[in-house]
Amino acid sequence: MNLDKITRKSIKLWQNMEAAGGSGTPEILSTHPSGETRIQNLKDHMDESLKKYKQAQANGKIPNCSL
Repeated sequence: MNLDKITRKSIKLWQNMEAAGGSGTPEILSTHPSGETRIQNLKDHMDESLKKYKQAQANGKIPNCSL
């Protein structure tokens, strides 16, 4: 599975978490963003993040992370 598919699946994960009920705590009182905010942030930043990742790879940089 390629990175693009893996990272885009993170949106589906948070959609499923939100559908399962979420925390119910208002975001302003929470130490974490709401599921809805996480989903929107992922959507807003996904393309640019993948672009930078691919540029880094093209320059010979290989991240040291595993799935």
